[in-house]
Amino acid sequence: MCDYIENIIFKHNGIIYGDYVTYKIIRKYYTDKFIVKYGSFGILENFNNKKFDIETKDRIIKISKCNINFKSFDDFIEFSNEIKLKLNTIDGGYYISSSNLRFYITIDIEEPPYGNLQLLSNGFLYYKGSNNKNIIKYSSNTGTKIDKYDEKKRCKVIKKLYNDIYNKKTQICGEISNILEIFDYMMKKDWNIINLPYSVLRPIDTNEYNLSIFNKNRDDICPICLENTFNNKDDIAFIHYKGIRSCPFKYYNLHHLCLIKYIQHQIVNIDDNLFKCPYRSNIDFNTCKDLIDYKYYYL
Repeated sequence: MCDYIENIIFKHNGIIYGDYVTYKIIRKYYTDKFIVKYGSFGILENFNNKKFDIETKDRIIKISKCNINFKSFDDFIEFSNEIKLKLNTIDGGYYISSSNLRFYITIDIEEPPYGNLQLLSNGFLYYKGSNNKNIIKYSSNTGTKIDKYDEKKRCKVIKKLYNDIYNKKTQICGEISNILEIFDYMMKKDWNIINLPYSVLRPIDTNEYNLSIFNKNRDDICPICLENTFNNKDDIAFIHYKGIRSCPFKYYNLHHLCLIKYIQHQIVNIDDNLFKCPYRSNIDFNTCKDLIDYKYYYL
């Protein structure tokens, strides 16, 4: 979304939140790195070439939706009149669709995300401050323990959250309303969600696995695709028979992508969060929020 549309939102006292802000943070970080490496000439010549400088490819990461909060209905009407796009209703709210972006709009005096944050990385708000400057800050109404931290502790946590966002790492922290969005984050957007109801092992430097922590045989076969599990390129899921906490040394492994595809065939409703693995063990995404390691963020 261009600065022009952002300014229209801010003009009418809107607050942008959700993964739009997350991806804005990512794009700025990798844009800055790109400029340091290639200067303004690089911006003109190769900035939009996603195959140029793979390390900073997320400088042009695509954003498909934008969540907006308005405190009053009048602000919302003035915004929708000015932006001149067709207004639609969805699940008691509104969305405006352009060719490349959907604006999901809520009207509420409460601060987003309304005490119901789903991913810790998506807790940032973007708005125009009292000094007329655009501000990004972490919400105080996420519904997580972070809301109650003192300022010093919050600063440590937020610094860590920024660093994780740059590396596309996050944790599930609330009720999952759409499991397909979680799968989309992992499989299409390449996020590493570290508190899943199973463990995930990624190749080191894309061509090797650290198997010492699992003590597994490289000849293991994925029970879904029936190919070698440790092929030095795919993420590996380790299913713990009795839960990741209670029985850490009893597990079997399979390709993570194969597991996700297997689970997707079990989905009846998008708010389904309890599934079976190929060996009929439970995979319960409702437990993710209980597996958050908050100390990871402030130690």
